[in-house]
Amino acid sequence: MALRPCRPAASLLARVLPEPRSGGEVDVLSGGRLGFATVSSGGVLNISSGGSAANIIVSSGGAMNLAGTTTSNVTVSSGGSETVSSGGIASGTTIVGGTLEITSGGSDGGKATFAASTGSSYWMRPLSAEPSQE
Repeated sequence: MALRPCRPAASLLARVLPEPRSGGEVDVLSGGRLGFATVSSGGVLNISSGGSAANIIVSSGGAMNLAGTTTSNVTVSSGGSETVSSGGIASGTTIVGGTLEITSGGSDGGKATFAASTGSSYWMRPLSAEPSQE
């Protein structure tokens, strides 16, 4: 099941229901905004370039994919994951036992924090195709 929200005006805060649960998927497109949502087991939240999200909880088995935009107040609980790809900025992410993966070109905005003694943060950078000629 894929829910695709309409494109609201930039100043409008859109809440898409139902929230992504048990295999559901929500895509926030350019110009769209999502606030106050929980991504549960099997759920996927995709935030495209130009879209935004705030006050999101990614719980066990849930996944959030962020590309080319900024999010704030995201909590990644144990068993949940957030992946930030090129151009994405995960500003204000709190890792509570979950995983934050930042691929090449993505950023945590300098504001990712760990709120528990468990959890992971991965920074992925591509390997150079050819060795350095120094």
